[in-house]
Amino acid sequence: MKQQFNTSVGTVEVLVDERSRIVSAYRFNTQGRPVAAALESWDHIDLADLLTNATGISAAEAMEIATAVNEELGVRQEESPTEGEAPDGFHATAAEVWATVLAALGALFLLAMALWMILHPVG
Repeated sequence: MKQQFNTSVGTVEVLVDERSRIVSAYRFNTQGRPVAAALESWDHIDLADLLTNATGISAAEAMEIATAVNEELGVRQEESPTEGEAPDGFHATAAEVWATVLAALGALFLLAMALWMILHPVG
């Protein structure tokens, strides 16, 4: 999701990647050149504070922008994962974990055998 806002210090653009839950904010001068930027995790920031501190806009304008962005996103459509819990895309079954571990062990065994053959040639 991408939104642009006209502020007293220039245009502010806010991008939220809902999949990675990363928010980026940019402030552009009158020539359209970026003069301030911030990149943070959506789960660990207060958007109004980020906009005020990183882009230099007033607290009132930052609050208006944060409200608009939150409304657009449906006020954080999903709750952030609790500490120690993996995000949705990172769940794996026990069988998938064991298959990965066994594949890694097999690769290590083959590497060890290759090194052994190199260091101890036959004949």
